Amino acid sequence: MPNLANSAMRLLRQLLGNPAQGDADAAGTLLTLDGHSAVAILEAGISNAAGLGASARAAGADLAWRTQRQRRIGEDCGGYPANGARGALATAIGQSLAGARATAFINANDLVTVQDLLASARGRQLPLVLHVSNQALAGHAIALGSGHEALHISADSGCFLLFAANVQEAVDFTLIARQVAEQTLIPGLVIMDGEQTALALQDVRLPDDGLLRSYLGDSDDHFASPTPAQKILFGERRRRVPVWYDHDRPVRLGGIQGPAVWGLGRVADQVFNGQNLAQTLQDACTGLAKHTGRMHHAVSAFRVEDATMLLVAQGAAIETAEAVADHLRATHKLKLGVLGLRSLRP
Repeated sequence: MPNLANSAMRLLRQLLGNPAQGDADAAGTLLTLDGHSAVAILEAGISNAAGLGASARAAGADLAWRTQRQRRIGEDCGGYPANGARGALATAIGQSLAGARATAFINANDLVTVQDLLASARGRQLPLVLHVSNQALAGHAIALGSGHEALHISADSGCFLLFAANVQEAVDFTLIARQVAEQTLIPGLVIMDGEQTALALQDVRLPDDGLLRSYLGDSDDHFASPTPAQKILFGERRRRVPVWYDHDRPVRLGGIQGPAVWGLGRVADQVFNGQNLAQTLQDACTGLAKHTGRMHHAVSAFRVEDATMLLVAQGAAIETAEAVADHLRATHKLKLGVLGLRSLRP
């Protein structure tokens, strides 16, 4: 039986032309996938564990992760079903504390309810990568559309936030976020708009295992501690994903602190652990570009050199705004440019 989605994409390619192919070996395997499936398939090759308990829209990512994981290793292991988004994120936090590469897939409506867990993951310096599907928050009724309210609620959680404009960026940002999280020990969120990216079929290149190994390495690799603060904690070299809680050497984690001590710790965390985040993100983008030829920037600039008016956009709206800028320049001689926000924190 033919795949109707792929048949539709073939018809569109005949009408509109094929996308630039690039170097297939370097750029990855060309597939047609929605954003949820693309990042879940990629995470199945990266992460050792996943907290599974997403609601509604993000449930497809849970299923794709488990299916791909079973294909890769011959059995369904590493997936931990939980009761809802809080349980899924708590499970991912526990796995990360034990030294596993962990992930979870969360719908934006659920993101509102896990802010305390995000802050806890940041405070415990866990290199988690979480995937968020945007959805407008409900008011007097359930809303359609990819609202960004929950995303901005999370902006001050202490995590870094990368916002993909399309499925390919969601895949690339997954790799970049994992690299940054494991270098800085700061958790990251990779965000997609719901209908436009997470649920939309698009052409995407998925990296092969060779690129994953060369770009990310393994979770139990050891490398030189990148900051003075990490050298104090771990010594000159540390495990890529630290084992904060070892069953053979249990220690107490997260003891109660008074307001003065808590405040000092929060400030010290920003000074000693967060100061290299922006540079690490830039280095990770440059490193991925060497493998794929795709260079990403925290803020993209489209036709801004001579612009007299700028549109500022984030998410899937960036590509729409760029098309509008081209159209208005051609038809109305309006010098319009677009700034696209890909990194909201830093």
